[in-house]
Amino acid sequence: MPVLIPAALLAIVNIATKTHSGHLAAKRAGIGRPGRWRTGLTLTPLAAAYVLTTIIVGPLLARLPDTDRFETAVPKRAPRASAPKK
Repeated sequence: MPVLIPAALLAIVNIATKTHSGHLAAKRAGIGRPGRWRTGLTLTPLAAAYVLTTIIVGPLLARLPDTDRFETAVPKRAPRASAPKK
């Protein structure tokens, strides 16, 4: 709960900046006003899809090194030889 307000503020800033940057990019490309807004606002669902994907896939990937299949597929690194002492 203590992070709810900062998270909401960050979400608002994120949506505003994505919309603005998409709008500017579309304007530079010569796209009309409705298309500019569409381009800017489309960046927001794209970012949401990216975040949702990383939320789902991230924890699954974090468990991957603990599996037997990973242990057999990835060779173990040989220990480094220490430098000779002078």
